[in-house]
Parts: sequence; C-alpha cells; structure tokens
Amino acid sequence: MLLRPGRFEELKQQMKLKQLDILGVCKTRWGDNGDFWSDDFRMINSGDKQGKNGVGILLNKEWGLQVENTYRVNDTILLIKLKTSTVNMIVIQVYFPTSNSEDEMEQVYDSLDELLGITRDSDNVIIMSDFNAGKGEGQDNQIVGKHGLGRRNIRGERLVNFCKQNNFLVTNTMFEVPKIRRYTWVAPGDTNRYQMDYVLAKSRFKKQVMTSHSFPSAEIDCDHNLVVMKYKIIHKKVTKRPKFHNRVIAAGIGPPWEEAVNNIRQSAEESIGFRKLNPRKPWIANEIMDLIKYRNKLRKTDDAMNRIIKNRITQKCRVEKEEWMDITCKNIKINMTANRMDKAYGMIKRLSRLPKPRSKIVKNRNGQLILDEGEIATRWKEYIEDLYKGLIGEHDMNNENIIESNEEDIGPNITKSEFVKALSELKQGKATGVDDIPAELLKNVGKDTEYKLFEMIEKMYRDGNIPEDFAKSKIVLIPKKRNSTECKNYRIICLG
Repeated sequence: MLLRPGRFEELKQQMKLKQLDILGVCKTRWGDNGDFWSDDFRMINSGDKQGKNGVGILLNKEWGLQVENTYRVNDTILLIKLKTSTVNMIVIQVYFPTSNSEDEMEQVYDSLDELLGITRDSDNVIIMSDFNAGKGEGQDNQIVGKHGLGRRNIRGERLVNFCKQNNFLVTNTMFEVPKIRRYTWVAPGDTNRYQMDYVLAKSRFKKQVMTSHSFPSAEIDCDHNLVVMKYKIIHKKVTKRPKFHNRVIAAGIGPPWEEAVNNIRQSAEESIGFRKLNPRKPWIANEIMDLIKYRNKLRKTDDAMNRIIKNRITQKCRVEKEEWMDITCKNIKINMTANRMDKAYGMIKRLSRLPKPRSKIVKNRNGQLILDEGEIATRWKEYIEDLYKGLIGEHDMNNENIIESNEEDIGPNITKSEFVKALSELKQGKATGVDDIPAELLKNVGKDTEYKLFEMIEKMYRDGNIPEDFAKSKIVLIPKKRNSTECKNYRIICLG
C-alpha cells in the first residue's frame, strides 16, 4: 500500500483531515523494520527484506510520545505498548494473507495467542486487522454483534472462535449503521461488497467503545475502506522538565551539583532548543499534495480521470525525487572538493541512514517473553549481576583490605589552569551520561559558571565526597541480532 511514491504523505494528510489518533496499516510492502518521525507523526512498521507483506501503526504526536515498548513478531504482526493513566494499553496490528492455506492462517493465530500470553488480564488490548474473513450477519454470544454483513465463511468461523476463547468483541458489528458503513472491501468491478476488516477490543472494556464502523468516504487510494473506532480513554501527559528561574551562578558559596546541572540544562534548552527532525520525504512538493487532493475528489465521480491523475502523481513524485537527489549529490561533491569532509559525510549519512528499531521485550530465566517494564528491568538486573559475578570477589570488598589514606598520599591541589585544559580537551559528539549534558555544553559555559564548576570539582577531590551522579551510569543495550529477545544477544555499554 505504501510502496508507491507519495502514498505515505497522503496517509498523513488523511489522518489530519479525519482527526485520527492511531492508524493501523496492512501490506505496507516496506522492506525490514522501521520506527521514525515524519512531521508530527510517528510510524512504527514491521516487514522483511523481500517486502512481501508488512504491517505498520501510524500515531499522531500526542500518542507517539506515549509509546513505551514495541515488539515485531514478523512481517504480519506488530505490537506496541502505550502509557495511559489507568491500565496498560496494547495495540496489535495483524495481517492475514489471502492464501487458502489453513496452516498459514493457523500460524498467525498461534502467534497471536503467544502475544496475548505475555499480556496481563487487566491490559487494555486492541487488535486491528485485515482478517480476510467473512463474519456474516447475526449475533453470536455477546461477542459478535448482529450488525455484520454477508455470510459467514470458514475464516469467519475461526475468527469468532478466537474471540470467544480470548473474550474479544468484534466492535464494528456492535453498532447499528447503514450497510454502506459496514462493508470494508469491494470486489473488482463492484460486483460485490464484503466485511473483511475488523477492530477487536476486550469485552471488559466494552463501555469504552463509543462507536465503530467503516468509513467509505475516506479519500485513500485503496480498495479497502477505513474502519474507525471511537474509543474513550485518558492517557498520561508527558511531564515537562521544571523551570529554574535563578540560573545565574553567583559568586560566594556555590550551589549544590544537582542545581548546577539543572541550571546548565535548562539554559541550553531555552537558548539552543532541541534539534528538529526533518520530514522523511523532503521532495514532496505542494503541487503533488494538490494533485492528491484533486485525485481524491475524482475518485467516485470520474474513474478515467482519476487514473490519469494517479499516474501523473506517480510520475511527478519520481521526477521530484530524482531532482532532489541530483541537487543533494552535487552539494556532496562541492563539499568534498572544498575539503569540507564533515559536511559531505554528514549528508551521505543522512541519505543512507536506515532506522534501527529496538524492542525492549526479552525472555525471563524460564524462556518466557515478558512485556511489563518492571519485570524487564528486574530481568536485566539479574542478568547483569550474573554476568559480573566473580569479577569482584568478596576478598576485594572486605573492610580489612581497605587501606586508609593519609595526608602524605594526597596529591597536589587541582589548579584552575589544569581544570580549564581538561575541559577544553573533552571530546565532542559523544553520548551523554545520566545528567544528559553533552561535552559541548560544558565547554561553552560562561566564565562565572566555569569557575564555580572548578570550585566544586576541586572540593570533591580534596574532601573525597562526590555527587550521586558520579556513582551512577546509564546502561545502553545494543542488539547483536535482529529482533533479539535473549539477554545474551545484546552488547551492554555503560555511560558514566
């Protein structure tokens, strides 16, 4: 669906127009996995190198900031965990291939059962999917509403059994709406209309489902209709960093280390700000967006002209992309000729960079997947303790082996010139520690702040008392393999 040029921008435009918060996408046909921001939208997708199927979840800025964890099972199943003020909210996007193989269908259901096994009973789970299944009309045991469409087939029967076993509601069969708002797929030539896409919600959260039905008026170039569920839920607000109004470090007795760190960070945020992410496709021009809007208007009135405009959009996207690539390559060549290698390699890196999505989900000691953040942190604590067990023996930590220092063992005082030299020699472009202050900020503080930092460091050296930050480190986990769930398949790096 999203492989054609301009499709992703069109999808974002429709999310804005329809005021959607979370959108599930099937058959993205994007190779490999991804997690990136584009304008005010966050796209999380799961795929494979062949680009055969692929699923994705597109979130607006408000919900994109609430993503706590992601897990990609394969190119047909994707799970994200969202922070809310009440219980955990888990959204699963699934795609059932159209093949007639029952084994392939059962493999997808087995993977879904395994995913639901790592969730808690109290979790608010929502499943969005192109099930390629006909549920049919008629109510079934409070799980399936009576406002379906057509006749039930074998796949529809399997879907109903899955919902009964796991206490899910088929939400877009629960509300009485005209049949034009029930069908989700139109057969070629409009010979027939079927209901094949569904949104499932846990039956215990039934009261939170306000409405759910298909949206045939959505102007998206796809043979499936959008299914929209209006859901009542309150999520956590992102807490902003508190402001420190007194940021100038005055002469006299210096403030504590924590206040100095907060002052530096807050001043940098106000004066410099955060780096803004560029749009994923900068070559999408306003002219292309206008053509997309015009094509959407023709979609139901003039099919022949619609196809002409559709082809023109594709051609225009290709031309604009080629021109943008030519200009970028020329700029790279100019920078390399002028020996500005840092800028040249920076542009090359931005062109060739691929998103590297990471999932926090790991297996416990018994080999079972765990989703809860607290349990994941406990598992990593256990693993790291086991990993370093024996490197520091009890003999080394025995109080009898600790030798007290005397005045003769203490070296000379730190001079201001030594401190300034050490500060200027800090390497730039390095990852920050627990205080989130890069070396570039420390090297560019004012003279007054620099002197107060020197006073505090010199006092720490003389008294032997250090702040808590100095005794902490930030642990960064780098997976050795794609979709790693074993702790041993990660490289562990500590940032002080």
